[in-house]
Amino acid sequence: MAYTEHEEFICPPDETKIWRYLDFPKFISMLSQSKLYFAKIKSILSADPLEGSPSRLFYELPFVRFEDLTDELKETLDIKDANRFYDFTSSLGIMNVGIERDKELTFVNCWHMNDGESAAMWRLYALEKQGLAVQSTIARLKQSFKGYKDHIFVGKVKYVDFETDFVPVRNALIPFLHKRKSFDHEKEVRAVIWSAPANEDVSNISGIEVPADIETLIEKVYVSPYAPAWHTLVVKNIVEKFSAVDVVYSKLNTPYM
Repeated sequence: MAYTEHEEFICPPDETKIWRYLDFPKFISMLSQSKLYFAKIKSILSADPLEGSPSRLFYELPFVRFEDLTDELKETLDIKDANRFYDFTSSLGIMNVGIERDKELTFVNCWHMNDGESAAMWRLYALEKQGLAVQSTIARLKQSFKGYKDHIFVGKVKYVDFETDFVPVRNALIPFLHKRKSFDHEKEVRAVIWSAPANEDVSNISGIEVPADIETLIEKVYVSPYAPAWHTLVVKNIVEKFSAVDVVYSKLNTPYM
């Protein structure tokens, strides 16, 4: 199964460059074990408490009259008559229970989509002097999961206004493909697994490690522009023990003259 297309996932073109910023120990763990870490949605709520949640309108719909709905919202809900609308709103409580349950069953591996490096991402997601950035492409990411036993979906996150926009709930995974506009600097692409591998109890874990072909996945590894240049040689020497991937020193802070 491995990478699987999904009608709700908007996957960027195969040639799109993607980046994963991380600290050195996490990178070595990825390299030595040939695995990618997928975090449980429930475990990352400290970074964004609304991660995987519906927008405000979801909770307000039961108090809205059908005749007050905008044509755009009717189209989003795929509802054309009042009876169907009220049937829909009466089921929102059950849907919300399902959404909360799915935060325990949905796992994500997150990447930054960009043609080049991001100074903001270096500061946010990698220790300044010890950080690394794994550069890949959408094609490489999809191919790296070849042979994995479960479905893995890949798609970009849509950033919306949680106060005024409606996040569709027609599919269990849609809320996990939407985030607030305040996070749009992340330009995030997600690999998503819904439900844990068979027979695995996920109630007391924060994530799962998924086998991946790291040689296929990684195009280049960038050493933090905040690290001393000699650090690149150290990283190269260690990486050579596990892989032949190219290690380069980031030139993000290198002056022209």
